Parts: sequence; C-alpha cells; structure tokens
Amino acid sequence: MKIGVISDIHDNLWALEEVMRRLGECEALF
Repeated sequence: MKIGVISDIHDNLWALEEVMRRLGECEALF
C-alpha cells in the first residue's frame, strides 16, 4: 500500500514538473 502512495506522489510530481516546463516554454515565447 505504501508503494502505491509513493507511486501516486511520484506521478503527481512528474505531472507538476511537466506543467511547469510547459509554462516556462510559454513564458519564453512572450
């Protein structure tokens, strides 16, 4: 069960990093 929680947290962090990267790319355009 703990492994599942850690996996979910890891997925959330990965998704957050992806969003931040895309926001950074958008900012670079302006």
